[in-house]
Amino acid sequence: MAPARAAEPASASPPVKIIFDTDMGNDVDDIFALAILHDAQDKGLCELLAVTLTTPDPLSAPYTRFLNRLCGRPDIPVGVNPASPKVWSEKKRFLKFIETVPGAGLAASHPPALQVLRRALAAAPDASVVIVQVGSFTNLADLLRSGPDEISPLDGRALAAKKVRWLSLMAGDFGNPEHAEFNVKIDAPSARLVAEQWPTPRVWSGYEVGIAVRLPAEVISDKLPPGNIARESYQRYQPVPHERPCWDLTSAFFAVHPQTPLLTPGRAGRVTVAEKGHTAFAADPAGPDSLLFVSPEQAAALRAKFAKIAVEKFAAAK
Repeated sequence: MAPARAAEPASASPPVKIIFDTDMGNDVDDIFALAILHDAQDKGLCELLAVTLTTPDPLSAPYTRFLNRLCGRPDIPVGVNPASPKVWSEKKRFLKFIETVPGAGLAASHPPALQVLRRALAAAPDASVVIVQVGSFTNLADLLRSGPDEISPLDGRALAAKKVRWLSLMAGDFGNPEHAEFNVKIDAPSARLVAEQWPTPRVWSGYEVGIAVRLPAEVISDKLPPGNIARESYQRYQPVPHERPCWDLTSAFFAVHPQTPLLTPGRAGRVTVAEKGHTAFAADPAGPDSLLFVSPEQAAALRAKFAKIAVEKFAAAK
């Protein structure tokens, strides 16, 4: 059964295990994608095992850990990768908000992302994990290249094949072949490796999906109080009336709501990644990949859904 058609867990079903692989700090949509995962765990739909980072900014880990704390789960492991792609932008400096938070643990050490990935997978039941990747492919490529170690006697590819049910990827642009989407082009060799060698099904939410769904400006301006980390980060990144595309939110949402009527999975096929990061999809009944699609009506409903989750998770957060 393709992952896109898998039944959403009933209340008696075990929650799906989630690893969130994110470039927290390069864009503010990662904040709200993480909120979606916490919201799903609140509803018994998932268990967030770990967060792994594909940004080398030293503020990314304490910032992420603080978000987890706000959502009531301060002990979720957060792994770092100092060798992940560096992106410099004045916008990304919204991470500096964490420097104003007392007790944020800025000097705390964090384990390597690869170690966190391997440890979370090794401890999970077979075929139980969905990895939500909304940053570069660096960490997943590192996992594929990894060998047996004290965590698991399996190499990375075998470990992924044994433990991962499917990947939910925010990556690629399948509406414009001339556009090399950021999460792919920032580390195109790693993206190509994952596209060619990852051993489980993959569902891709491309640039064209997320840009069709925008977070309502009134969530930031009217629903979140001044001083709130989500509000302040958004305003530092690009203030309202700008409405940020919900790229990462679509992948996170589909990972925990695979039967949702608000996103439409396409037919099976294969995604290829060109040298400079351009992506293409070709139909293939035996292929491991499928794409997500969103209609204008679905986009409007997702916009309202995402706004509701953002308010519920952050409006009263301290």
